[in-house]
Amino acid sequence: MNIVTPSLKDASKSFLQKDLKTALNSIQEILNLAEENHSLDEIIAAKIFIAKIYCRKGRYGGDNQYFSKASEVLKTIDEESIIEGEIINFFLTKSEVALLKDDASEAHRYADLAFQKSQNENNISGMIRSQLAKVEGYMLKNQFTDAANLVNQSLVYLTKIEEPILKAKAFNLLCKIRIKQQDYNDILNYGKEVLAISQEYADVEKEIIASSNLGVYYGSRLDYKSAIKYFFSSLEKSKAIQFDRQTAQNLINLGTIYARLFNPKESLSNYQAVVEKYDQVLVDTTRTIIYNNIGNIHFEEKSYQESKKNFQKSLALAEQIQYTEMIALALAHLGKLSCEEGDFETALSFADRANELLEDLGDVNAKSINVLNFAKLAHHSGDFETAILHLKEGVEISKKVRNEENEIACYLLLAEFYRDKKDFENAFYFKSLYAEKQEEYLKKMRNRQILDQEIKFATREKEQQIDALTRANKLQAMLLQKQEEVERANEQLTQANEVLKQFAYVASHDLKEPLRMIGSYTQIINKKLASQLDENTQTYFYYVTDGVERMNNLLDGLLKYATVGRGAQDLKVVNLNDTMVICQANLRLLIEETETKLEVDDLPSILGIGSLLSQLFQNLITNAIKFRNKDTIPEITIRSEEKEHEYLISIKDNGIGIKDEYKKRIFVIFQRLHARTDYEGTGIGLAICHKIMQRMGGKIWVESEYGQGSTFFFTFPKPQREYRNN
Repeated sequence: MNIVTPSLKDASKSFLQKDLKTALNSIQEILNLAEENHSLDEIIAAKIFIAKIYCRKGRYGGDNQYFSKASEVLKTIDEESIIEGEIINFFLTKSEVALLKDDASEAHRYADLAFQKSQNENNISGMIRSQLAKVEGYMLKNQFTDAANLVNQSLVYLTKIEEPILKAKAFNLLCKIRIKQQDYNDILNYGKEVLAISQEYADVEKEIIASSNLGVYYGSRLDYKSAIKYFFSSLEKSKAIQFDRQTAQNLINLGTIYARLFNPKESLSNYQAVVEKYDQVLVDTTRTIIYNNIGNIHFEEKSYQESKKNFQKSLALAEQIQYTEMIALALAHLGKLSCEEGDFETALSFADRANELLEDLGDVNAKSINVLNFAKLAHHSGDFETAILHLKEGVEISKKVRNEENEIACYLLLAEFYRDKKDFENAFYFKSLYAEKQEEYLKKMRNRQILDQEIKFATREKEQQIDALTRANKLQAMLLQKQEEVERANEQLTQANEVLKQFAYVASHDLKEPLRMIGSYTQIINKKLASQLDENTQTYFYYVTDGVERMNNLLDGLLKYATVGRGAQDLKVVNLNDTMVICQANLRLLIEETETKLEVDDLPSILGIGSLLSQLFQNLITNAIKFRNKDTIPEITIRSEEKEHEYLISIKDNGIGIKDEYKKRIFVIFQRLHARTDYEGTGIGLAICHKIMQRMGGKIWVESEYGQGSTFFFTFPKPQREYRNN
């Protein structure tokens, strides 16, 4: 019997959807079962799967401890005992662990072993997976050409088999390579195909990465609206599966897009969210760039202290990891900041240090900024000719690196410097260039800000839709939860009621026998010893006999209460006029003795249980007669009123009435409102009435004025066919 297969399918599905917690729990159960059954093959398969899950958890959250856990799990597997089909998975998982530990050589070694095994077994799928694993090793070493060539070889193998998930992985890797090479031409086609495959097969990770790649593509084409749409889609899903590394990347991309849309507030918000919430998943190179970008935003907002703080962080980290280009950029920015603050001595120090590094870097953005710094420094020292030379060089470099702001700043300074030299012709020429470029730049800024507002409106609209849907889902979930709670409570209540009914029935029924015995033997003793008993003892015997009788009445009442609606009697159409005929016959002697005046309307037919309805009316009529005023003939009026969905019946009397504070208590079992010397009773009758109305789906209540009589109301739902036809 195969122990693993039935549950392995569920674990694989959870892994594909990146519900890693569920996947890990499932595979752990499989492992436990396999170990109990000493099934070596299943144990090995489960352990390899667990190592894969650990790798994914570590990669998502930037937690290196998971990589160590994966290594430890794999170390417990004896390589010699692994069956042929599983050895490929073993080597590929070892390759993944090495890759996550930044050991590209070890990753390649295991990928090659997996490829050789796959080749020996003519396992094309294994060969493709092995090559793609090796691609990731090349990318780790920034060997993008080798990586691209190997992906293309894999795509040739993929023409021989139908494995869409592997195809999606290959395309995602090609997109990643193209982005690194800043060649965006193929990304659109690859990204859309991956998106379609990943959605069809519910592979959420590939969908997240494909959406991010498409965002990069549209960003490179300046279609920021589409870029933001894809980045947001990727962001939402990466948050949902706690893919922190990709979440951080999406926030960085959004921060960059908002900066290009001249929305510093949103840009800064996204960058700061990365630093504050996802710092643990950032590599130092990315962290350096983020600090630089945050410094730029603060500089544009003239928050120079915050700007300096972030440029200094960027510089310190770049120096620590020897990231030369970012060292030069941070120095250039700090030099620009010092010029702005009028600290030209410090600015010169930064500019000289940056210049030493820029000699080997060629025309990069840092050089365009630093040349402008030298121009400002030369102008400050009065060397106009050198300043102008620097500015003209700055224009050319700014054009090459597409730094429009720097280019415009150079034109403005050239116009000002030529004006100071009294060279008005050149001053006018550069002023004209400045005005032209500034107008183009401002137009672009306005257009992008309008686009930003459109995106903001569309995003807000989408968020409102999502909020509405979320609220609806929460409400539905809450209602379902409440419904389940109510169903559980009803079930518990039903069980409790059944237990209570059974207890009441048994108690009332079984206690009557010893009670009869007490009553009988008390009477026998009384008769035998009657002549010997004094008056006090006779009184005691009367108390015992009276107590037995009252106890017997209570047990009768309790038995009636416990057996109300007992059994699965169906509701049937009952004519209440017939019910009243039965009640009047049963109560004839009581009505005649008390000279009760009973007036009854024509009553409707309702859905009910005949015996319970007779009991209901008899209890209420009996109470109306019992609780009458002294020296007053009881008058009872029974009326009926037809409502839209129900019949309202009322029984009105001219009795003693009920005080307001007692109106809620009268339907509770054993609640007596009067002394036994005034009115007999057990306090069960109205509780039985209340229970009868519950059984038949109706309600009962009372309206009363103390001393003026009471009116009991109760409702019966109409048979559905009646009000459907109305």
